[in-house]
Amino acid sequence: MAVIRKRQETPLHPPCQGDKGLRQANQEPHVEYWHDLLAYIDSAYRKKFGRHYPWNNLARKNLWNLARGYSSWEVMALWDLYLPSKSWWAVQTTWSVYGMIRDTGRIMDDPRFKQLAFKHEENLAERRFGRASRPTIFSILCF
Repeated sequence: MAVIRKRQETPLHPPCQGDKGLRQANQEPHVEYWHDLLAYIDSAYRKKFGRHYPWNNLARKNLWNLARGYSSWEVMALWDLYLPSKSWWAVQTTWSVYGMIRDTGRIMDDPRFKQLAFKHEENLAERRFGRASRPTIFSILCF
C-alpha cells in the first residue's frame, strides 16, 4: 500500500486498483432431481416408521455429496435396499442417511441394485418428460 504525503501529487493510477470486473461465485455442483430425491427418502421413511425423516443440515449435505458421486436414482435404489436391512449401521443409526452411506459398499453388491436404479431412472424421466426416456419392448410392439 502506498502512502501519499501532504503536498505530494497523487499517481496517475492509484495503487492496488484490483479487478474492476464483476466477480461471480463458483457455481455449486448440480444434483439432478434433488427435490425428488428428498421427497422419495422422506416418503419411504414415513411408510416404514409412520413419521417424517428427521432432516438436519448434516443429513442433507451427506445426501447431496452422495448424489454428486452417484445419480439420484442410484441413491433412491440404495435407500430402497437399505430400509429393510437389519445391518449393524442401520440399527445403530436408526436407518439414517449416514448409516446408508456407511453401508453403501455392501448394498451396491446386491444383485437387485441395478434393477431398482433402472426403475427409478425410468420413473423420474417419465415424470419430467411425460414419457419413458428409452423405448421399451412393450412400446415397440404396440406402436
